[in-house]
Amino acid sequence: MVRTAEGLRLEVRVGGRRLTLLTDTEDGFWARFYAPVERERMRLGEPVREIEQWRRSPPELAAILRPLWAARVGSPDGGSGPRSATG
Repeated sequence: MVRTAEGLRLEVRVGGRRLTLLTDTEDGFWARFYAPVERERMRLGEPVREIEQWRRSPPELAAILRPLWAARVGSPDGGSGPRSATG
């Protein structure tokens, strides 16, 4: 993850090359990886509802990142992707 003046960028290194998988504003970037969760707590004997940001589960994160990876690097299962046209 790289912080820029415009927001955040997710970069990976593949075969000695640096590729950008995702670029967005800070709020837009983190919104992909965290989900709002409503919790009810007792405060001084009264129920209070709060919204918290929780990290998404590993399968959800993989589902978010897999298409970004496939579009820039190629299929994670070794199939052909965008790189196969150039070698």
